[in-house]
Parts: sequence; C-alpha cells; structure tokens
Amino acid sequence: MRSWNDESGDITGFICSLVLIPYLNSVFTYFSGKFEKSEIQTEWALSIGDEKLPYMELCQILSNGLENAWYASMELPPEKRKVSVQMRYNREYLLIRIKNHCNSDVFVEKGELPVSTKGGAEHGFGLRTIQEAARRLEGEMMCYTDKEYFFLDVMIKAEQKNNVVPSPFKNEKKWVTDAAENGIILRG
Repeated sequence: MRSWNDESGDITGFICSLVLIPYLNSVFTYFSGKFEKSEIQTEWALSIGDEKLPYMELCQILSNGLENAWYASMELPPEKRKVSVQMRYNREYLLIRIKNHCNSDVFVEKGELPVSTKGGAEHGFGLRTIQEAARRLEGEMMCYTDKEYFFLDVMIKAEQKNNVVPSPFKNEKKWVTDAAENGIILRG
C-alpha cells in the first residue's frame, strides 16, 4: 500500500493507481491540479473500487461539487483554503461528502438550496444539477453550513463489489470526519 504526501507535488499517478474508474480519475486529477495551483489544502478519502456506477452522473456530481468548493475557497485567504472529499459505502449506497471552508457570513440551512451569488448565465445550476442527478440515481443530496464550513452530502444507490482499497491511515488523526476512516486519504 502506498501513501501520498506533498513532497513531489505529483498526485496524478497516485490517484490513477487508486481509483479503478478512469472517468473518476479524470475528475480527481483535474481538480487536484486546480486546487494545488490555487493553494488549496486538500484531503481525499476514497474508498471505492470497480463498481457498477453511472459514471456520467457521478462525474457531474463530483465536478459541480468540486467546482463550487473551488469558488468558495478562492474567496478566502490561502491559509484558510481547505477542501476534503470523502467517498465510501454504507450498505447499498455510495456516500459522497465534499467539505470546504467558506466565508463566515455564508449560511445554508439543511435541506435548502442556496441561491447563487455568482453572476453570469453559466452559474447557479450546479447544486440543482447535483440534486437532480442524485434523485435520478435513487439517492439524495443535502447541503448546509456549520460554522465556517460548507458541506455537500450526496448518496446514490450503488452495487458495491469486494475490491475496495482499504486505508493505510486508520489510526491517524485527520482533518476529514470519521466517515473517511475506511478510505484512502491523500493530503495536498
């Protein structure tokens, strides 16, 4: 089992070797590079294998969620920019959590979709798109803020196979929540 730290700055090969699904590799690789260039601390807790997943919708959910986390992070000073991504199974569901620091004046009530504060025709549909994709997949989406953190939680129905990669970091204290205990944790 290999672990990754930020000595070389190259996370691409490590993610590709952990995630067996090339579509997800593309999303994770793109955003890990984007976050690194933007001085955003990242943690990836991924506990997934080669499941029968709806890749298009899953990539849509992850891309929109990570893009929102990037925008929120860019409004903060570099030392406060943090994003964590967790993916793991709970029975027949794949659980996804994207957590990021946000401005302290941002408040989102659980169960409510926030109104976009970004201008332009290309903004304001990401969370709605995530919610619709989750519902199409017999799942659900919820977002909320707690203190200076924004949480995006998505669960989708998925058939888990037995080739999930275990974490080498079970006993290590980490920035991500306990939901990531059984996943791979990548720090950037």
